[in-house]
Amino acid sequence: MRPAYRAILLSVLAAGALVGCAHRPTPAAAPGPARLDEATVDMITNTGHYAERRYRVDEVDVALTRQCMSNSGFTWAGVADRPQPDASGNRAVRLGYARKHGYGLSDGPVAAGPESADSGGGAGLRTALLGPADDLATFHAAEGIVYTFPKQGCAARSHTAVYGDLDTWARIAYLPQEFNMRLQSEATADPRYTAKLREWSRCLGTKHYSYASPHAVVEQLTVAYRTDRRTLQQRRASEIRIAVQDVQCDFKVQLSATALNLRREYAQRLDPADRAELTRVSTLFDAAEQRSRTLAKPTTGQDN
Repeated sequence: MRPAYRAILLSVLAAGALVGCAHRPTPAAAPGPARLDEATVDMITNTGHYAERRYRVDEVDVALTRQCMSNSGFTWAGVADRPQPDASGNRAVRLGYARKHGYGLSDGPVAAGPESADSGGGAGLRTALLGPADDLATFHAAEGIVYTFPKQGCAARSHTAVYGDLDTWARIAYLPQEFNMRLQSEATADPRYTAKLREWSRCLGTKHYSYASPHAVVEQLTVAYRTDRRTLQQRRASEIRIAVQDVQCDFKVQLSATALNLRREYAQRLDPADRAELTRVSTLFDAAEQRSRTLAKPTTGQDN
């Protein structure tokens, strides 16, 4: 199972390619706070109130993009990515969802989301949305990772309107998730998490399921489905049974809750330069949130 952070809105749409690079961002000049405040930790881990706050800002961003595309003569079907109903850090697959869909593996392809750059308008739609394919900006994240994204087009203009400039949008879109992935790796290697993982695995074993980790469940089912000869109805029913037991065991042993607590703990151990930069990013998001409230949210018949 993927970590509980959600994919950043428009990151795929915006051609957020990752390439190796030796460059690292210049450390912030201001000293890092002794402790990160709760809002900043929420932002890094994409939990607490941050998920809903980000969604509301994204709604305005996407609505502006749709209006821009409409003014350019195109219908674009992008929508803001809704946060999971439970932002506590417990698994992305909630129990109610699991009882209906399992892991969603048997439900077929999902409808095109905001990353769908082509809704039938071809090259013209893509250019209106993302600008020329060769006119890209870059953002350097930690560990030599570089994101690229369009400097022109309706998406870029909307990002600029909401965030003030594209560098700020990229910093908010990409930097927290990079740190979240780092924290996730540290948390899942912590003995306190691995002890919970063993409890989770034993819990599944009481129902005759043998998996080493939540990620392994989805990974192994995905591989098995390539040669599965059962009907779709049979396969879905089996998947739902596994998913429900998985989530129930997760709740019982507090596996994901432990991972979240550890991510938040490790966030406080980031070095001073990182704490300073993430505090600045949190402040930039506060400003974007305030700015989004002053922007008219146009209606094009597709708002959520």
